Amino acid sequence: MPGYSKFIEKKRIFLIEKNLANSMSLSKLLVNEGYDLYNFNFNERIITSLQSYQPDLILLNVHSLRNDSNDFFGYIEERTKKDPLPILFLNPFSKIKNIVRDNYLSLVDNISSPKKIDELLYRIERIIDISHNMQRLKNENLSLDDEVIEQKIKKLIAQESEERLATILDSVEAFIYIKDTDYQYQYANKKLRDLFGKSMEEIVNKDDFEFFDNATALHLRENDKQVIEYGKRLAEEEVNTGKDGLITTAFVSVKLPLFAENGIVYALCGISTEITKRKQAEDELKRAISLLEERHNQLKDTQAQLVQAEKMAALGTLVAGVAHEVNNPTNYISISSYTLQNDLNSFRKDVSEMVIDSEKETIDYFESQFNKFQKSLLNILEGSERIRMIVQDLKSFSRLDESEKKEVNLVEILESTLRIIKTQFQNPMEIVTAYNFVEKIECYPAQLGQVFLNILLNSYHAILQKQKVSEKNLIGKIEVILDGNPNEVKITISDNGCGMPEDVKLKMFEPFFTTKPVGQGTGLGLSISYGIIEKHKGIINVQSTLGKGTSIIIIIPYLA
Repeated sequence: MPGYSKFIEKKRIFLIEKNLANSMSLSKLLVNEGYDLYNFNFNERIITSLQSYQPDLILLNVHSLRNDSNDFFGYIEERTKKDPLPILFLNPFSKIKNIVRDNYLSLVDNISSPKKIDELLYRIERIIDISHNMQRLKNENLSLDDEVIEQKIKKLIAQESEERLATILDSVEAFIYIKDTDYQYQYANKKLRDLFGKSMEEIVNKDDFEFFDNATALHLRENDKQVIEYGKRLAEEEVNTGKDGLITTAFVSVKLPLFAENGIVYALCGISTEITKRKQAEDELKRAISLLEERHNQLKDTQAQLVQAEKMAALGTLVAGVAHEVNNPTNYISISSYTLQNDLNSFRKDVSEMVIDSEKETIDYFESQFNKFQKSLLNILEGSERIRMIVQDLKSFSRLDESEKKEVNLVEILESTLRIIKTQFQNPMEIVTAYNFVEKIECYPAQLGQVFLNILLNSYHAILQKQKVSEKNLIGKIEVILDGNPNEVKITISDNGCGMPEDVKLKMFEPFFTTKPVGQGTGLGLSISYGIIEKHKGIINVQSTLGKGTSIIIIIPYLA
């Protein structure tokens, strides 16, 4: 390691390593670093050399000792009583703990594989320095008794260990700290000091409220309480957010209680690893997924509206053709029926004059035959009139009436429609209105009136159906709510009727689809209403729950 050699004045190291490859590698490294190196591979030579020389350090692999290692450590123990012999074991602690416990070795350290060059050289220099300092203390305090000298030596070793630990902690890429039972910092490693931008003196005896915002400090305090008050280990993510809801800092924190000899917690030690970038990326990903889901739902809604619009346009074209084809023969039937009615009346008059003097039975016979013809003819006329009305509705659906736009107040249209619909009510019915928008809008008034009429009639029939099937004593209720803003107008018509299942909701705007009995509905009312709202550049939505009721929401852009 560059820089080490200039501080070394041929310090003597005894290397005991029987593995040839390891021995050569270590020898080359230590010689290059300027150490005076002696290699050994069996015990007798070591003891002999120790009797002649005082090494600065013994670098020892215990596996290199022969079976008589007790003799070696016995000699070391006796020698250490006079002069300390530092030993750095090239083995893990588990391999040397019995040796350290059973033998008096004043200076012992160990380093496990794989050995890092920097760490090895640091350990060598450290233990040599401690050995020299101990010798210096002993020389300076010859007048003191052995117990005092021993205490000073222990203090020196402890102080050096603390400094070494602090050096190691400062190099760790994590925030490491110690807080006392008043939640005040007593230690902070370099990474945490850099985060706060403070020196150790400025951090010690300060709590989190000095360095974090109030919400973050309170959150940290609650976590610290669990550790200090309950003596429990805590491991969790501590995520802090700003006022905008975005993550500012995030940590994975492990907090451990530190116990005194009496079992009482006297401090906590925390190790926090910053995961801010990862949590911010996760948060951004969640927001992106949420936005994608929102856009996807909007796209699905738009697609559904486009499909519905295309379907309605295609049906409109088809219906227009059907209406045109049906209209011509219907006109023939209608005109011919009226002509036939006139001819029949004339013929009846002529026959009546011819049989005026005939017997009553003859007159009654002709009269009954004329009545039968007349009844059949009236049925034909009624049927043709119904066909004519259906054709008219079909035309309205396929090509809405091109009447002129007007600026009107929707309240007036709704009130007028409600007055009409009330004439249909045979059972008790409650109508609730809330008009929160009174401005005029540009629209086709008659057509919107037709939409409101169709929806209100459906609400009325849904309530009748529920009264008939399940709740005879049900008081029907229809709510009409009008809201608006500078951009659009919203009309909501709700009822407490029978509601509808999903399959009916999907078909309710299709022409000729109806849930009413045969002869009571053409199934064109809501289809025409859909086309009218689309003509106003608006949308019509349906919310319905089977057995509870239905709400129709109409939104029209405010064009006035």
